[in-house]
Amino acid sequence: MKQLILKPYAFFWGVIPLILLVSFLFGDTVYYLNVYDLHQALPYRELGFLIASLSFAIGAGYWMALKRKRVLSPGLNTFHMLVTLVGPVGAMLATLLKRPISLPVSDVLQYAADTQYNDRILLASYALWLVTILGQVAFPVNLFRAFRRKTGKG
Repeated sequence: MKQLILKPYAFFWGVIPLILLVSFLFGDTVYYLNVYDLHQALPYRELGFLIASLSFAIGAGYWMALKRKRVLSPGLNTFHMLVTLVGPVGAMLATLLKRPISLPVSDVLQYAADTQYNDRILLASYALWLVTILGQVAFPVNLFRAFRRKTGKG
């Protein structure tokens, strides 16, 4: 675990095959982004490719900092890796917990309960994505701190 914290590029590059595998296995599943008047349907295949591309870019940034012998903050590395791993995985798993709602509705109370449950699951998923996006601020902050410091030994 200590090696992953000291070499975060290995983590970000290592999860790329896993992200692509999951996105292709669940490629027909669609993630619905429905905020007020914005209605987007993102297939997991495209979402996985986007996340894998971002993971590659983040790993390249960490790799370049370490190649220039810059000292990265272990605390920021750990925070960034945890937020980046837990957020998307939790959001995607949360969307799998949604209850199917079929129309016409025979039981109106059950329909209302299922709709309310699905809305809460969707809100939790959005919250996890928001935390993930806000947590990405740790990456440029860590790189900025590393390039302002003196070079590390070794």
